[in-house]
Amino acid sequence: MHSWISAIGCILLTFSIICCGSPDKSSETPVDWEVPEGDEDGLLMHYAAYMTANPQDTPSIEQNEVIEFLVDKGWQMQHDPAGIFYHVLEAGSGVTPEWGSRVRVHYNGYTLDGRKFDSTFDRNEDFTFYVGNVVSGWNLSLYHLRPGGRGVFLIPAHLAYGSKGFGRLVGPDEHLLFEIELLEIVEEKGD
Repeated sequence: MHSWISAIGCILLTFSIICCGSPDKSSETPVDWEVPEGDEDGLLMHYAAYMTANPQDTPSIEQNEVIEFLVDKGWQMQHDPAGIFYHVLEAGSGVTPEWGSRVRVHYNGYTLDGRKFDSTFDRNEDFTFYVGNVVSGWNLSLYHLRPGGRGVFLIPAHLAYGSKGFGRLVGPDEHLLFEIELLEIVEEKGD
């Protein structure tokens, strides 16, 4: 009996690999940063002010989902009024970018299951853009960094790619985790 079950299991595994491809473990890259940790009770107290008892709107629902993720991970992050949770790893120096500033960054982007979906580090090519020309969560996250600074940002779906997602890289309504390093402000607003 066990040999039949084993044979069927091997056939199903082989079939799933042929049809769907083998799992891509390389995309589940371990991160090289740490977020302060806390125990469940302490984290629930820390995040209590940001939770909504009976959420009705998308931002409130998503905020509760993000908090649940943070408590499950044991991560204690700061919260900004826009709904982004963050931890600054390196402060950097100088001024923070403003709306309309042209900036140069490096980043890693992860889904909450740990899959890296994009990385300028992996491409060895930084990204230059105007603050205001990327998803809202990115624009808002940059206000927490100064040139040379680096941080981890958990961005709820409505401030990322929303219900549409982003092609095959990001599914609909996915909350995202970014490690962003602000290399420089290339051009100040109005320069």
